[in-house]
Order: sequence, then structure tokens, then C-alpha cells
Amino acid sequence: MLEGLSLSKIFFLHNQYLWHVFLASIVTFFLYLFWSLRIWRLYKHFGGYNNCKKQAKQSKTSLLGPFKIMAKVLVMTFLALLIGLSLLEPSIKEHGEENQYEPSQIVVSIDSTLSMLAEDIKPSRIEAAKTEVYNLIERVKREGGKDKIALYRFTDIAIPAVVVPTQDYDILNHEIGRITKGFLGRFKTHGTNIWDSITQGLKSFTSDDQIKILIIITDGEQATDDEHLDKTRQEAIELRNRNEDVKIFIVSIGTIEEEPSLIPKVKDESGNVLEFYTQEAGPDEGKFIETRPDKQYIEEVCSQINCKPIVSQSGKELSKELDTILTEERKVIGVKESPKFKNITPQFIIASLLLMLFMPLAKI
Repeated sequence: MLEGLSLSKIFFLHNQYLWHVFLASIVTFFLYLFWSLRIWRLYKHFGGYNNCKKQAKQSKTSLLGPFKIMAKVLVMTFLALLIGLSLLEPSIKEHGEENQYEPSQIVVSIDSTLSMLAEDIKPSRIEAAKTEVYNLIERVKREGGKDKIALYRFTDIAIPAVVVPTQDYDILNHEIGRITKGFLGRFKTHGTNIWDSITQGLKSFTSDDQIKILIIITDGEQATDDEHLDKTRQEAIELRNRNEDVKIFIVSIGTIEEEPSLIPKVKDESGNVLEFYTQEAGPDEGKFIETRPDKQYIEEVCSQINCKPIVSQSGKELSKELDTILTEERKVIGVKESPKFKNITPQFIIASLLLMLFMPLAKI
């Protein structure tokens, strides 16, 4: 459990409360010591321990001897100490290394159409996407905060949230937080246009001589006016030809091997769906809106602009893919020591439970 662990490596997250724990342990020690002295006085009152032991044997009962009395004092003191230390979140510092990267520019564009509310990925496609973009920003901050990030939300047009790549990660997190169910509901009649997100994303990069990465997260369902689509496609392809150095990734989110998903509209207090979104016009008016990522279409887009299509069918897969992009596409310029901190609270809790189990077994 704690074999081979040097006590000098242990530290406590809430070490300001260490003296409270030690004080509680000392109080416990003296309380049980006072209890043991009272028992010993009782033995003395009835002729001493040996006489009491002889009488107990005749009546087929047992007494706590000196060893068990002191063992109980020490065990209860140590138990109080272990429980108290567990509450302080004990951890150990482990050696680790972390790559240092050359500063880069990253533009993230998140699909904000109604279909992103589908719950084939829990809690929903949009919430999974938001969580992993939050994590991407946290990783960049953890690695020194040198990378600049821009953010777009797109439907049939790409809407800038943070148009110029910045190191102000707080404003990025704030803008991600604004992508809510209500926000997506405003665009229920809008389709998805990946091409415009490519165009606007490419325009966001500055002329700095840095690695440039464009990440588009979408459920991959193309649905917009054909004339507008053709215009934005041509514009994206022309701009891409002038910016061949930009690394573009289109990451689909949603399950592609199951039945199409419906889009929850109204839920009760327990989270049960009461109503799904339906078509509001056209020949399918009144029918449920069904959604499933179009892997083939994403591959077709990437074949025209030289980008990498990525399929993620869970939040975990999306997290892995975004981590891979950050790791492989940025330039490593060195390695720095990065200590890792491992929480060992569970080991302290297990030790406390084992000590509790030992008490009845040892009859103390």
C-alpha cells in the first residue's frame, strides 16, 4: 500500500491544518491514557491485576491486560492521526518531464447548429465539445501560456467570438461558456457550413512566423443553401491555396454507426425528454429532426483543401484527438522538469480501515 514510500516525499494539500490534526491526536492519546489509568485503579481497588485476573478466569470472563490497554491507547491515537491526515489530502511528488513548445497560433471553430444538442454523446455533442476545448486551453496554460488562441462559432456562417489569436484565456473561456442550449436554439433554422468556418479561420491568423493550426469541431452534417455553399466553398479553396502552411483538422463529433439521433427540446425536472425538435417547414414539416455525423462529407471536404479528417464518437476520443494535435503539430524546443503530484488519500483511508478491522480481531 505504502511500501517503499519515503515519508519525506509526502506533503499535504491543506498543511495549514496539520497542527489541528496533531492536537486532536494528542487529545485522543491523553483521553485514552486517562481511561487506562482508571481501569488500572479499579484493578488495584480489587486486590491488583493478578487477583482480578484469577477471579475473571473463575467466572469465565477476560480482562484487558497491561499490553492490550496500552495497545488500545496507541491504536486509537494512531487512528485519529490517520483519519485527520486523510482529510488534509496527502500527496507525493514524483519526477516527470514535459515538452516545451515553440509558441503557435490556434484557431478553434465550434459547430453551433441545433444538431449539436443531440445526446448520442453524453451529456450532449456541444457540451462534450466545450469541455474538451476548455481542457485544450488549460493544457496550453499549464505549458506556459505562450500559444495564442482564437475562437469561432459557426452555423451557415462563421461568427467570430475571439477573432484575433490571443493569450487572454479567460475571455476565451467566457466565450465558450456562452455557447448554451438557448444560444443554439436561436439558430434552429440555420444549416451547417464548414466552408465558411475554414475561410474565417484562415483569415484569423496573423502574419507572424509561427505554426498555425485550425481545428474545426462539427457533427459534419452539411445543410445550407446551395448557392451560398458554392460561393463559400470556392472562397475557402482559394484562400487555402494561399495559406498552405496552416494545418487544418476537421474533427467530427457524434456516433456514426448507430441509428440517427433525435434532438431534445424540452425536459422535465428529472431530465426526461418531453419533446423533440421537429421540422418546421417543407415536405417533412412536423417530423422529428434526425441527426448523424456525415463522415464521408468531411473526408470530401478535406480532400479539396488538404486537411486531416478525424472521427470522435465520445468525449474521451475527442480529448485524445485534441491532445494528439497539440503534441504532434507544435514544434518541440526543449524538455523541462515537470513534477507530478499523486494523491495518496485512498491509501491513508485504507490504512485507517485496516486499523479499525484490527481492533475487534485483537480484542482491544
